[in-house]
Amino acid sequence: MSNSLPDEVLLNAIESEARYIQENPNSCVKTFMDRLRDIGFQFSVSVQVKQFMPKHKDIILPLAVSYFDEAVLVNERNYFISLMRYPCCKSVVPKLLAAFYRGSSLDDRERISECIYSIHDKTYAEEYLKIISTEEYGLHRAMFILLLGRLKYQNAIEQIIALLQDPKLTKYAIISLGDYKNIEFRDYFERYVNSGDYYLSRYAKQALKKLGNA
Repeated sequence: MSNSLPDEVLLNAIESEARYIQENPNSCVKTFMDRLRDIGFQFSVSVQVKQFMPKHKDIILPLAVSYFDEAVLVNERNYFISLMRYPCCKSVVPKLLAAFYRGSSLDDRERISECIYSIHDKTYAEEYLKIISTEEYGLHRAMFILLLGRLKYQNAIEQIIALLQDPKLTKYAIISLGDYKNIEFRDYFERYVNSGDYYLSRYAKQALKKLGNA
């Protein structure tokens, strides 16, 4: 495998990771890397493992899930999450949702929601709808709002429209509704076209443009 990282960057990464492992001798990431090397994978630093995904999902994903469960550091749990961000990793969605709901100090809801968005699995759309309907999740609902639009999940439309009224989530709701390409939503987009907020105006215009391709 080619390193794919410039020599200087790779050298710095190797030195940084060596220090980290020295400071964290019980690192799950280190054990994970050792297991992969024992199997026959060749790489210098943990970030390079991503180059083996999703081709070698059947080997890497079960190990990543196992060490995700064992990891007691947020950064390490997030590392394992980063290996699950592929449409072929649908089997991990229930585990990720459980971690999202748990919301412990070890569970990074932002990273979890980004991962679920990347997996793009419609099976759990009702769970995503439950999340965006729960105010306590705040901005962590953003990726689920976008995902429901990407999935064109009809049951979510009413709630997404309601979220246009939440200033922190308005832009996500506009983008999501735009993905439905429903001419009936034109009025929702037009009200933001001349918004003083650059992003609201931009996303509203993009949504209107999609209606032309509906």
